[in-house]
Order: sequence, then C-alpha cells, then structure tokens
Amino acid sequence: MSKRFFIPVTMLLLLGAKLRAQDGDTVVIHNMTGADSINLLTHATYYIDKENNLTWPQILKQPFAPFFDTAKRPPDFFHKDISLWLRCTLQNASGDSVPMMLVFDSFSFFREVIVKKKDSLSFYRPNYIFNPHRKITRKSIPVFLAKGEQATVWVCIYDPFSNLVDDNLFFTNTISFNNWLQDTFKSDYAFYIFKIVFLCIVAFITVHTLVQYSIRRRLEFIWYSLYSFFVFLFFLRQLEASSHYDILFTFFPYALKYANNVISILVYYTYFQFARAFVNFQSLAPWYDKLISYLKWLLMMAFVADLSCSFFGYYNLRTSIFTVLRVILLIAAFVGVFLLLRTKKKLLYFFGIGSLFLIVGSLLSMIFTFYPEQSPFFWHDPLRYMQIGIIIELFCFTSGLSYKSSLIEVEKRQTQQQLIGQLEENKRLQEDLNVNLEERVKEQTEQILLQQRQLEKEKEQQLTIEFKKKLTEMELQVLKAQLNPHFYFNTLNNLYGLTIIDPKKAPDAILKLSDIMEYIIYDCKNEKVLLGKELKFISSYIELERLRYENDAHISLNINGGGDGKMIAPLLLIQFVENAFKHGMEHHKTASYMQVDIAIEGNGLFFKSVNSVRQKADSNHGLGLTNVKKRLQMLYPGKHHLMIDRTVSEFIVELHLDL
Repeated sequence: MSKRFFIPVTMLLLLGAKLRAQDGDTVVIHNMTGADSINLLTHATYYIDKENNLTWPQILKQPFAPFFDTAKRPPDFFHKDISLWLRCTLQNASGDSVPMMLVFDSFSFFREVIVKKKDSLSFYRPNYIFNPHRKITRKSIPVFLAKGEQATVWVCIYDPFSNLVDDNLFFTNTISFNNWLQDTFKSDYAFYIFKIVFLCIVAFITVHTLVQYSIRRRLEFIWYSLYSFFVFLFFLRQLEASSHYDILFTFFPYALKYANNVISILVYYTYFQFARAFVNFQSLAPWYDKLISYLKWLLMMAFVADLSCSFFGYYNLRTSIFTVLRVILLIAAFVGVFLLLRTKKKLLYFFGIGSLFLIVGSLLSMIFTFYPEQSPFFWHDPLRYMQIGIIIELFCFTSGLSYKSSLIEVEKRQTQQQLIGQLEENKRLQEDLNVNLEERVKEQTEQILLQQRQLEKEKEQQLTIEFKKKLTEMELQVLKAQLNPHFYFNTLNNLYGLTIIDPKKAPDAILKLSDIMEYIIYDCKNEKVLLGKELKFISSYIELERLRYENDAHISLNINGGGDGKMIAPLLLIQFVENAFKHGMEHHKTASYMQVDIAIEGNGLFFKSVNSVRQKADSNHGLGLTNVKKRLQMLYPGKHHLMIDRTVSEFIVELHLDL
C-alpha cells in the first residue's frame, strides 16, 4: 500500500472514534458508531528478540516495553538479524459485535501474527508464499470481536528496519475500510483509468512489435518488444502497489517489494540495446557505440549489486547505487539525443525526439518524487510525468520502426519493379524470338559453324606452334651436339700444338682444359647457365690459348659488371672467341692481337671482340658462327642484335643481348 492510507486513517481518528487506551497496550472500544482506527505502533508494547530464536511460548514470558515511540527507535531496531514483537489488546466494550481487521502495507513483511481470544488461538503467516486468496486477505488479518469480547494480537516482524512501514499498520473496522476503498477508487477513478489505458497501450505495442518481428525478422523489433515489455512490468507493479488490483505482482510479494530497481535496470538495458540495433552508432559515432558497451556492463553489475543489497539488507546503499546509476544513464542518453538530432536525418529524428521526451519525463518524475510540493501537476503521482514521456517516446519509436520498415519496403518495391521490368523485357524478347525464330536459328547456326571453323583454325595454329616449338628444340639439341665435338676438336689441336712448342706449359694447360671440360660436360647440359660461370669459362679458355702465343702477341679480356645470378645460354659467346683465335691469330702469332670487351648493365649484355686477320681475304669463318647465329634466333628472338664486320686487317663482332 502507498502512504495514501495514512491520510484517511488520521481523518478517521479525528472523526471521533470512541477509543480509549488503558493499562499498557489495551485499547477499549466504546460505542462504535463510525469508522474507528487504531495505529498499532501508537498503542502497542514491544519486545526485541536480539538472538532471533525465541518461540511464541517463550515470548509470552518476556517483558514488553510499555510504549513504542515511532520517532525514537531503540538502537537494536536497526539490526538486521533481530525480530520485533508487537503486542496490542482490543476489548469490545460496545453493545454490538465489531468486525475488526489488522491492515498492513504490501511492503510490510510479517513472520507471524497471533490472535488470542478467551477460547481460541489463531496463527497467521502472511506474505511469504503464493496465496490465491483475495488481496484483502493477504494484506489484512481478521480480528472479529463479539459483544464484550477481548483479543490480544502479537505481531512478529523480522528485520523491522526494512520490513515495517509505520504509517500503514493499524486496526480498523472491516466494513468501514471496505467502504473507504470504494470511495477512494471512485475519487481516483480517472487516475486508475489513465494507468490502465497506459498499460493497455504498452501491452498493445509489445504484442504488435512481436508480430512485426515474426513478419520482418529484424533484431530491433526483438529489443523494442523487450523494452516495452519491461516498461509494462514496471508500471504494472506501480499499479498493484495500490489497493484495488490483483494481476501479477501481488501474488509474489517479494517481487512487489524488491523488483522496482531490478525492472528499471532491465528497462535501461533493453533501451540501449534497442538504440544500438536501430541506430548504427558504429558509423555515426564509434566512441558513443563503445560507451554504450560500457553502460551495458555497468547495468549488469548494477543488476547484481541491487539483488545483493536486497538480500543482505543494505537498503541505503541500494538506493544510492540506483540514484547514481540513473544520473549516469540520463547524461549518456542526453549525449545520444544530441548526436542523433545533430545528424538532421529524418529516420534518426524519431529515436532522438522520442528519447528526449523519455529523458525529460524521467527527470521530472525524479525531481518531483523528492519535492512533490513543487510539482505543478500530478503532485500525488510524479510518475505521471514519466508515463506521458513514455507514451510519446513509444509513439516516436513505433513510428520510427514503421518509417524504417517503409523505407525498406520502398526499396523492396523498387527492386521488384526492376525485376518486373526485366521480366517484361524478357517476355518481349521471347515474343520477338518466337516471331523471328527461323531467322534467328539460321543466324545462330551460321555463327556456330563460324565459331567451329574458327576453333579448328585456332587449334591447327596451336598445333603448328607446338610443332615448330618441338622442331626448334630438336634443332637446338642438334646444334649443341655439333658444338661440343667442334670445341673438343679445336681444344685438342691447340693442346697438341702447345706440347710441341713448349712442353713445360702443358701441365697448366691440361688443368685449364680439365676445368673447361667439367663446365662443358656438367653445366652445359642445362638450357641456361649462370652468366658468371660462362664468363669464367671464357676467361679460362683465353688463358689456355694464351700459352701458345709469343709474348708480343697482344691478347686482352675486359669484363665490367657481375653476373648477379643472371642466366645465359651455355657456349654462346665462346664461338666468337674461338673464331678469333682460329681464323684471326693462327697465322700471325707474333704480330697478331685480339681484344675482348664484355659489359653487363642491368639486364643487358654487351659483347665486342676485335682481332687481327690475314692480309689475304678469307670469307670462311667455320661452322661456329653459323651455329651461334641459329642459336641466337632460336633462344633470343627479338632480344639480340648481332653485327659482324670484316675489314682488311680486322675482324669485328658486336653483340647486344637482352638477358
């Protein structure tokens, strides 16, 4: 029950109820003609069970304090693990029977209520288990007093600091109380109708959103339905805290007492989840998207902290945590609204404006809850500001989802229209095809035949290219087979002449020949060899040949640049060197000369040889030059330039080769 009960109770006392207290905690009822009410804490005596282990028969033997001052509580009252026992005796001194009842608040949890009369003893344990009876039974204990009858009532309250509401614990006439409930309902009829209509709107939005999710299958509908569902539970609990409705929470008193903050946290959590699903904050403001992630963790920790505080009895800490949490969330929501409204996008306006109304309504409700006398409207129910804000917010959110769905539908319709247009175009083409089928078939047949001939021609060309390639490879192998014996023949002739001319030089020449033959036998089997090995081979060959000539014969080799892993066809350059020795210097040993220059620049190789020749013209330069020309054409087509020039006294060869 809310504190509204305290006002009519006070009024009932002022109306002149004939009550008189005597002898400690005994209240005598005289001439009951109106609505008489007795505040239990004003007339009862009390005893505090510090150990929380006394049974009822033991309690009867304990001394009860004669007065219980509600303004000055004893120190032990604030301890959690204690039990407070209240005792009050009602004596009917009127001429009629009096149907009395002990009325208590929904948030007042009693461990035990005992009613003792002269010939009876009744035990009650209210509010702790599911009870299908009417709420008036769950929130009240009947104490019927016959004419002249007396009844003593003991009330046991565990943890009185959290389970006792002072203003709403009193004895009253059952008939008068029921009449007061009816009068209160009639006077606040519009107030209850507004709450019921509000709950119906929220329930409709929840169901409508779930239906939309079943159709559209989008995540924001799930979060929005959960958000509206928890809003429904929050205000349903507020409604059931009054005295007129039994729907859900009144059957679960612990949920009615402690679920307010928990449901609020769930409302906040689903709100931020819906915000992330509806608005792409990752592209709008990545830092705010990360902030929402942190807020979600904060809400989960607050959820656990609230339940823990309720369980262990830290109610002041629980209130402080929830107040700080609401302030943080309001600030974060204000920032989000600013970001949304700044975008000037129509779709985001729905969420931004709706959130703004929710924030303003929540802020007003929070302020006027602490200062109700300052409220210009709804002073008796500050939550009405939040309800109005939520109604506008839900309208904006629902409209935003509808608008977003309409945008998606428009896009789908445009896509469908494009598909329909394409289908119509295909249909028209099909009709054209049917009209000109014979001509089209003929044209396609001719095209197929033409393509077939083209494919056959390309296949024939491909076979020709492959055949030529094979033929070229065979010719290259033949040339290489011709080249090696030719080289061996010339080298052996040179070695034979050296043994005759200067036998002492023969051993060195044989070693040089061994290196040369190792290169020819092992390395020259490959299509390409390292350029460095080829240059070393040429150098060894020239050194071998140099042994046969007199000291005045001028023979020089200049190599600029390195191979650096470049590859070249084997025995390609030796033909020019060999030809210079054989046909240029053979008959003029003492006055002959030969100069070979080799330069490597990037991927280019530049070769130049100049050697003396006989005075008598000799156009036959052997099989070597012919072979090397063929090899260059086969191995480096379009990548070489060969120039051979013969003068009266010199034979010049220049080769530019792209490696």
